[in-house]
Amino acid sequence: MQPAKKALEKLRKDAATVVEEAQQMRALVKHSNSKGGKSLEEVAAMEEKLNKALKSKEKYKQEKKELITKMQELEVWRSAVPELRTMLESAVEEKDALLAEKEDLTRLQQHFKLTWVPDDAATRCLNCDIEFGLRKWKNHCRYCG
Repeated sequence: MQPAKKALEKLRKDAATVVEEAQQMRALVKHSNSKGGKSLEEVAAMEEKLNKALKSKEKYKQEKKELITKMQELEVWRSAVPELRTMLESAVEEKDALLAEKEDLTRLQQHFKLTWVPDDAATRCLNCDIEFGLRKWKNHCRYCG
């Protein structure tokens, strides 16, 4: 914010200087015309300086408008910062909660990890301990739970 204020202050000072120079030149032109003391070339040169000063003043006015617009945009963004910060903090908390939940699920998955038992090694149901045979087939585990 400080650089913007400094730039605006500089523009104001420069514009005031340009206006003052333009007024001085107008006074000189008026004075010389009344006395008839200045040549036509000198008057033309002074008029050219005056026109440059006026163009410079317009340029400073335009820069001032642009600077004010940018300062207003900056204020809009600054006013949004607290809300954006809150949203970011909320998203980080949610992410942390999801990561913790994932870790819990991974631990549970590792704890209850089932390993495949080949058919010839499976003689009993691992869940209910019933022996496989003609009455209880090895696919009983699928229904047992």
